[in-house]
Amino acid sequence: MAGGVSSDAGGTTRGLRAPAPQTADWRAQEARLNAFPQFTTEIDGQRGHFLHIRSPEPDALPLLITHGWPGSVAEFTEVIGPLTDPRGHGADPADAFHVVIPSLPGFAFSAPPREPGWGIRRIATAWTELMRRLGYERYGTQGGDFGSLISPEVARVAPSRVVGVHVNALVTVGAADPADLAVPEELTPAERSRLAARERRYRELSGYAAIQGTRPTLSYGLADSPSGQAWNLDWFAAHGDKPDALDRDAVLTNVSLYWFTNTAGPSARLYKEAASAWATPPRTLRRPHRGRGLPRRHLDPPPRRATPHDHPLVGVRGGRPLRGDGGPGTAGW
Repeated sequence: MAGGVSSDAGGTTRGLRAPAPQTADWRAQEARLNAFPQFTTEIDGQRGHFLHIRSPEPDALPLLITHGWPGSVAEFTEVIGPLTDPRGHGADPADAFHVVIPSLPGFAFSAPPREPGWGIRRIATAWTELMRRLGYERYGTQGGDFGSLISPEVARVAPSRVVGVHVNALVTVGAADPADLAVPEELTPAERSRLAARERRYRELSGYAAIQGTRPTLSYGLADSPSGQAWNLDWFAAHGDKPDALDRDAVLTNVSLYWFTNTAGPSARLYKEAASAWATPPRTLRRPHRGRGLPRRHLDPPPRRATPHDHPLVGVRGGRPLRGDGGPGTAGW
């Protein structure tokens, strides 16, 4: 396998494992990660790790970025430069951010939680405390996967501090029954077809979430051998439109962080802790909120008109919705 990740899960494991001693350069990846300032702190009894990169622009807006599973802070290394120093990357310096990227509890360099209860709300509360300690009184949030649940929750915990929310891989309850979508319009045949396809995606590709949320014994296998990390690799192989285009070293680095820190098991626990978040409509989010879906092969985004089921409309400015309710930039169709 040259240069990419095979779209076949078995091929992915063999292709990434066999040539690794000859071609993988962990020290180079280590240096790439260590190029960014990193810190640890204890919040609510939990030791957490985070990257903190300040922009050279004095008026930069702080931005709190949250990853998901099987992600890590390593997946953001290519965007840190353009975000913190747009001037140096040929963009408008007015778009600069001070970037804060925490590792989720039990993921990589953040210690495994010492007690149950580290779900979406508690993590969001810890994130607001982290930003307070860093001296940021006003900031935006961004996240994908679990980050698409945590980032809006940060805005609910600290509505006076969060100026806006952006999510990719927007997660919604997304009921298949139009009567459960809490929208006045009937879904069109095309929308019904899209929603049915989305439900099939959940059935075919979300088995990992059901297992990690209900069977903690999986952790023994994940911690027993490097080959157990094929569990994480399978996610990369099965999702997205062009898995072969993923950078091989980037995928290996991301997965290796779980193995080297022995957090493949603890990270999976978040699915159990967050189980209620998948089925409970969240409280109203009174902040500008934009979302992006994922390529169709990953999962079909919900209808735009269905998005208020999870992110209720709170206001309109100039005829344009303020949040994830069918407005411009909202995930949906």
